[in-house]
Amino acid sequence: MLLELVILGIAIIANSTVGILVFLRNTKSATSKFFFLLSVALTCWVTVTYLSVHTDNLSLRLFWTRAVMVTAIGQALYFYLLARSFPEISLKMETTKLRLLFAGGTLVSAIALSPFLFTSLVRQADGSYNPTPGPGFLLFLPYALGLIGTGLWILIRKMTHAHGIRKTQVNLLLTGLTLMFLLIIFFNLLFPLLFHYSKGIVISPLFTVIFVGFTAYAIVTQHLFDIRLVIKRTVIFTSLVTLTFAIYTVIILLLSRIFQQGNTSFQGFAINLVAALAVGFSFEPMQKWISERTDKWLFKKEYEQQVVIAELSKNLNDVIAMDEALEIVMQTIVRVLHLKHAVTYVFQRGEKNSFGVKQVKQVGYASSSRLILEDKDFTVPYFTDHPQTVLVRDLGGDLEREEELLKKSQDGEFVRAHAIKQAVVKKLESLEGAVAVPLHLNGQPIGLIILSEKLNGEAYHQGDLSLLEVVGGQAISSIQKAKLYEGDQMKSEFVSIASHELLTPISAIEGYLSMILEENIGQVDEKARDYLGKVYTSAKRLSLLIKDLLSVSRIESGKMKIEPQQLDMNKMITDTTDQLRFMAANKNLTLNFEAKTIPLVWADPDRTMQIMVNLVSNSIKYTKEGSITISIDVEKRDGFLRTSITDTGIGMSKAQMQHLFTQFYRVQSDETTGIAGTGLGLYICKSIIEKMGGNIDVKSVTGKGTTFSFTLPLFKVETSTLT
Repeated sequence: MLLELVILGIAIIANSTVGILVFLRNTKSATSKFFFLLSVALTCWVTVTYLSVHTDNLSLRLFWTRAVMVTAIGQALYFYLLARSFPEISLKMETTKLRLLFAGGTLVSAIALSPFLFTSLVRQADGSYNPTPGPGFLLFLPYALGLIGTGLWILIRKMTHAHGIRKTQVNLLLTGLTLMFLLIIFFNLLFPLLFHYSKGIVISPLFTVIFVGFTAYAIVTQHLFDIRLVIKRTVIFTSLVTLTFAIYTVIILLLSRIFQQGNTSFQGFAINLVAALAVGFSFEPMQKWISERTDKWLFKKEYEQQVVIAELSKNLNDVIAMDEALEIVMQTIVRVLHLKHAVTYVFQRGEKNSFGVKQVKQVGYASSSRLILEDKDFTVPYFTDHPQTVLVRDLGGDLEREEELLKKSQDGEFVRAHAIKQAVVKKLESLEGAVAVPLHLNGQPIGLIILSEKLNGEAYHQGDLSLLEVVGGQAISSIQKAKLYEGDQMKSEFVSIASHELLTPISAIEGYLSMILEENIGQVDEKARDYLGKVYTSAKRLSLLIKDLLSVSRIESGKMKIEPQQLDMNKMITDTTDQLRFMAANKNLTLNFEAKTIPLVWADPDRTMQIMVNLVSNSIKYTKEGSITISIDVEKRDGFLRTSITDTGIGMSKAQMQHLFTQFYRVQSDETTGIAGTGLGLYICKSIIEKMGGNIDVKSVTGKGTTFSFTLPLFKVETSTLT
């Protein structure tokens, strides 16, 4: 009985303390509010659970058992809302849905207190009591377990998308909550109802201590719900009150003993006055001493700059999205320097070479509306011209020194510069900023980071500013990478849309010209026919270019579909040579291919035909005389079929072959002058072959010819199950 009371006391104190501290950290935060309400629900739950087990009156025991389920509903509801809001400042949820959620909780709670949930208690052989579920249990179970399951799933998703310290924070919180809810479900729900075993209920308060333990560990080591400032204030206040009372009492007792003879009202007044003066003069030194000791305990002033930069680089390495990268940068700064909040502005060039704010990312501000920089605001123009990191207090000092000069100066430019600096300082102070870190690249402004004062009141030192310079460089790299990625995305999207729009009219032009030239529709004299033939040739080239651009766009966006199936390369090569034989004959070249008995390959027929046509037509174009020979060989050891296209053409140097498979590259020489091409074909071939699991290489000797070889995987029986 005593042990159970101790367990209950530990659970109540642990839940209450952590809940109150987290709430006091930020009373406006939805996350803090729901964590506090979850702590209250857990405290109530452990209390009524204890009463449900240690009450002799059967009716009262049944009431407390039903009350346990009501507090369980509170746990599920507030945990779900905590998961939804974590780690945001406000809960992003429609008011109607929120009201329905609370209405449902109220309804289920009312049912839980009625006989519809538990109809009675049945005494077991071991002296414990098991509840008999009623029809209301079918409503309670999906509501409570549904909220808990959904909340855990939300936290899992947030953990998978988080980076760095945030990922660790969510992981620890999720682990503690999962263990607590699983133990509660097993020992307080499943075992009593399914196996009629209720002995485990007496230790259930410990389950909440497990959750509090994981949360406390995350708070101490990973700065989850950073409550150190609340603890600092509490410690300072408590210590000051205690020391003040102690000093006052000791002085009163000592002086009373000294002047105990002939004690008068005047002596009593003098003793109290001396004690009050002693307390008054010692108050500020005591506060400073306690504050310094508390800072050493709560706020570590030392950090390894190289470790911070290495960790930040690692976290930013695979991040492309600007929003996510800025989140990581600011979370790192706030954590390492122990800041209240931070905000980053990303600039974009506007009209007349001016700069405006493109994107804002903040951490710690209760309201984002105060962060807006209006067009008429001088902050952006000021920091586009001043690339150095600056302390707001230094700007303020400059203003004070300039005030004296203003009285004597008649320089209008100096007066204007002073007014701009004054407006900037006012804006930074409204944002509670202490440091401004302009982000410049090659003399061009791309952003601005504004940081608050440190939570412990410590001033920024040179080491901090050095760290911020390096972190600023990391932020610049992340912004540039994100802009380049966004630019590539826009370029690919533009190329795709433009190519689609161009392909339709070009195809129509090509079709009508073909009808006129090949089907002799209408009377066309020889001169006009010659002109139309040239237009037709140009239209076909333009059509090929557009198709190549579309292929590149699909490859870069990941939208190119590869649909592999069993494929006979003998037939594929025969079809290719039949299609291109006329092209070779026009140049008096011979196309050679000897079919072999070979296994099937696993490849996309349309894409393979595209590769073959591209490589063989290339060989024909760059060969003046001789032949093009196609051969096939099975690489049984590796499970691939190699196809080679060898010509007796102009060949290439090693330097030229290094760039052969890049976009828009074409070999430039006297021999290639006048040969049409887009410079995209080989890039497309390489991309398609690699998507099908093969590879491509080239061997060439200048003046003697070139051999392109590519491999495709052999078809296997088990491969046929792939889709």
